[in-house]
Amino acid sequence: MTIAPPPVGRTFSLFRLRLRLGVIATLLILLIGFVSIVWTPYPVDQLDPMAQTQAPSVAHLLGTDALGRDTLSMTMKGILTSFVVAGVAAAIGLFIGIPLAVAAARWGLLAERVLVGGAGIFVSISALGIAVLLTLQFGPSALNAMFAIGLYNIAVVARQTRDDLRTFQGRDYLAASRLAGLGGWELARRHVLPGLMPLLGGTAMAQLAQGVLLEAGLGYLGLASQPPGSSLGLMLRDAQTVMLIEPMLTLVPGGALLLIVLALNSVARGLRREASDAA
Repeated sequence: MTIAPPPVGRTFSLFRLRLRLGVIATLLILLIGFVSIVWTPYPVDQLDPMAQTQAPSVAHLLGTDALGRDTLSMTMKGILTSFVVAGVAAAIGLFIGIPLAVAAARWGLLAERVLVGGAGIFVSISALGIAVLLTLQFGPSALNAMFAIGLYNIAVVARQTRDDLRTFQGRDYLAASRLAGLGGWELARRHVLPGLMPLLGGTAMAQLAQGVLLEAGLGYLGLASQPPGSSLGLMLRDAQTVMLIEPMLTLVPGGALLLIVLALNSVARGLRREASDAA
């Protein structure tokens, strides 16, 4: 007995729904993070020895940590930190990685091999390795995490953009445009870039999601944001000593990380699916 695949229109609508839900969830999470710039229930650096590891209550909706800090306030600030660090790192990767890929595609096979080889070195080192090197030189900070993840993103974005550009090679309308006299940047502006933008948007969202996870991992290892600042990785590190007594202290930042990554990846997959269906 064979099971028929779902109709194409139904599958396409499902991807559209996931894309919209991802966008809505991302905007809501971003809103929570940006609200923390002007308001949190309690200051994130306010210690209350009399309110350590309290369960959720009216006074503290998500409870308090081992130092008496309000978990909701710290989570709001942690979300903001994650998006700022990951956003700057993604911007570094896009603004340097995309031009590198375009230049390599324009200059030929040798340039592409140099790009792939150089990108492979950075990918093999990984963001963690780069962060360790920067920390040894300059000390742990959110700024170092931005640069470490950004340098890693350059390699990933350059390789992905190179692969995306290859999908446009040999298409009939590009050959016709060349015969019509278009070439170089004019051809790219009229035909390649409009088709490439959704793919680049998907790459940006994917790198943003990965950046959030990398920032949390670096924060957990003590290589990113430092107290009295707040990040989701720091919250997980601080909660590990009392996680058996108060599991909420790990579930809240861990759940926030999960929701952020799921939302961003839904947007990334949706954008790339839109681009492939429009091709």
